[in-house]
Amino acid sequence: MNLVDQYVSLQNQLAVHLSDAGISISKAKSLQGLALSSVISVDTHEMEPIVKIDINEAGSFSLHQEKEAKDSKPTTRNRKQKEKDEDEKEEKEAKTVKKSNFRPFGILEPLPAKEARHHLSDAINVICELASLQYALKQCDEKISSTLETIKTDEKLMSELSKLVV
Repeated sequence: MNLVDQYVSLQNQLAVHLSDAGISISKAKSLQGLALSSVISVDTHEMEPIVKIDINEAGSFSLHQEKEAKDSKPTTRNRKQKEKDEDEKEEKEAKTVKKSNFRPFGILEPLPAKEARHHLSDAINVICELASLQYALKQCDEKISSTLETIKTDEKLMSELSKLVV
């Protein structure tokens, strides 16, 4: 029951994030004007995914963090300094999030468009939590159904044994 309660509350959070994003997009369209945000100005370039989702064996869904493999280590005299610099670069790259190239409102987006992006990124995190909970609910349902089947077979065995004893 606790999982179902969490699932319902996360669905409500997702609905709030998506409605806030829709409202922010509507605000951005009204600020920008109908002409600039119309169907004619839609970017037709092929878009690449910004967010990828990983699934582990336990059924937990999480956002994919890309880690690039290091090339060969430098063998120069000041190798330690270069390694430090490379480590700092990697930390900075890991902290920066890949941003979308899709900008329907142009490079200088209005604030509501940025808010919509923020709401949608929060919605993606909630979706990952929802998927993890849904997987856990499915596992619980499978356990309950297998237990019920075991109980039914045990009841049949008990009835057959009682017939034999009598």
